[in-house]
Amino acid sequence: MVQSNYETLKVEIDNIKDDIREIKMDQKETNNFFREAIDKLTTTQIQQTEILKNQTDQQKIQFAKVNEEIADLNDKIDNTLQSQTKWYQDFLGTNFGLVVKILVISVLLLAGVKLVGINLSKIFNM
Repeated sequence: MVQSNYETLKVEIDNIKDDIREIKMDQKETNNFFREAIDKLTTTQIQQTEILKNQTDQQKIQFAKVNEEIADLNDKIDNTLQSQTKWYQDFLGTNFGLVVKILVISVLLLAGVKLVGINLSKIFNM
C-alpha cells in the first residue's frame, strides 16, 4: 500500500511538474507577445510623434509665408495710397495748383453769373 501510494504521489508530482512546465512555456509566449506588442506600440508612437512634429513644422512655415504675404500686401497698399494722394498734395501745395484753383473758381463764378442772367459788360461798362 505504501508502495502504491508512493507511485500515485510520484505520478501526481510528475503531472504537476508537467503542468508547471506548460504554464512556464505559456508565460514565456505571453511575455514574448507583450514585448512584441509594446515594441510595435513604441515604434508607432515614435512615428506618430515624428509625423506630428513635421506637420507642426510645415504649419509654422505656412504661417510664416502667410504673414510675409500679408506684410507685402500692407506695404503695397501703403505705397499705393501714398502715391495716389502724393500728387494731389503736391498739386495743392505748389503755385501752379493755386493758379488752377483761382481759374476754376473764376470760371465757376462767371458761369454762375451767366446762369443768373447778369450782364457783366453792363456792370463793367464795356
